[in-house]
Amino acid sequence: MQVFLKTLQGETIPCQISEGQTVAELKQQLAQQFGYDMEHIKLVSEGHVLSEAELLLLALTEESTVYMTAGLDGGKKKKKKKQYTTKKKTKHHHVSVKLATLKFYSVDEKSGQVTHQRKVCPSCSNGYFMAKHYDRHYCGKCHVSFKLDPATIKANLAELQKRQTAKAAVAAETKPAAAAGGAKDKKKKKK
Repeated sequence: MQVFLKTLQGETIPCQISEGQTVAELKQQLAQQFGYDMEHIKLVSEGHVLSEAELLLLALTEESTVYMTAGLDGGKKKKKKKQYTTKKKTKHHHVSVKLATLKFYSVDEKSGQVTHQRKVCPSCSNGYFMAKHYDRHYCGKCHVSFKLDPATIKANLAELQKRQTAKAAVAAETKPAAAAGGAKDKKKKKK
């Protein structure tokens, strides 16, 4: 029976197999022919590694291809998992505020007249209000910005800083109380 043998160099050579020949005998023949160590040669056919005691006539079909491979020493060690020191970036989540449109209007109690709290965008139709930043008005639909005058910017910045200091003071007052409550909870859990 004739089979094709693909060598380690990539050459395909025809090989004649006798009736009672085993895989071990073919390996010995290949080791002598190519100068390889017999222990390192492995023969693969149709995705299966041929064992040494197997008869070639039973394992192979006419004109099938046998691949000669060599064993590799070991492998690379498993990579250690990297420890990240920085925190993950928190994504922005949109928070919907109920009755948010009430912020856009105010009602005069005496006359009962409704006025706009926000500036209406001149390039968009009525009903599109501009966002109010400390230094500009901005339309989220058409991306138009109107810069405020320097005096207004200065006044808005001062007001913003006042709000931030007040917020920080409230947070500082609640922080010791929360820490004390947390310490009591820890003691309860230990018992």
